[in-house]
Amino acid sequence: MEDLIMGTELAYGHWGTVAFNTIIWTAAAYLLIRPERRVEYVNIALYGLFLLVTHVESYGYPFTLSLFADQLARYPGADHLGWRAGDLWRVLLDASGREGAFDWFHIIAGVLIFGGLIVLFLSRKALEAALQSGVPATAGPYRLVRHPQYLALYSIMLGNLVQSPALLTLLLFPLLIYLYARLARREEQELMARFGPAYEIYCRRTPRFLH
Repeated sequence: MEDLIMGTELAYGHWGTVAFNTIIWTAAAYLLIRPERRVEYVNIALYGLFLLVTHVESYGYPFTLSLFADQLARYPGADHLGWRAGDLWRVLLDASGREGAFDWFHIIAGVLIFGGLIVLFLSRKALEAALQSGVPATAGPYRLVRHPQYLALYSIMLGNLVQSPALLTLLLFPLLIYLYARLARREEQELMARFGPAYEIYCRRTPRFLH
């Protein structure tokens, strides 16, 4: 497929960027969560699919905008060949004239994405320390929520939705929330059986995700 071009600037067709971003961000989640069971691998694979779709819509080809081109044509910012075409919020909110990467869309998305990555890293450190000691993880981010790793993934996905929403990612997001919530409940049952009253007390005083 030839690159879509707006003036002299390549708008889409950056498939190398799509592959690089998808691999890097998926690998980061994989290395920090380190799945062991089949269900965990399935969840990570779906998370990777979410990221792939996000980057395809941002750098490869704007499938969502193309699909709804007729409906979006009435919006002033609906330049389907422009380099901001994948930023659906700018089209809907008529914010296409705001140049530069540091607008509110990218600021909010950046906080959610990189904040989630930091929490993911800190959670891994706390979990490794707990595993070495043979106790459940209750330090670091685990002092605030029982499953900070999954909450961090939610934050990263939400940040991507804020930055570049797409039809398929809007469908995958609630599915992944459900799958990781179900996995969290399963892990709690296993930890309850392993650590008994100590973990039950921890569960009573610490929310699963958010208060």
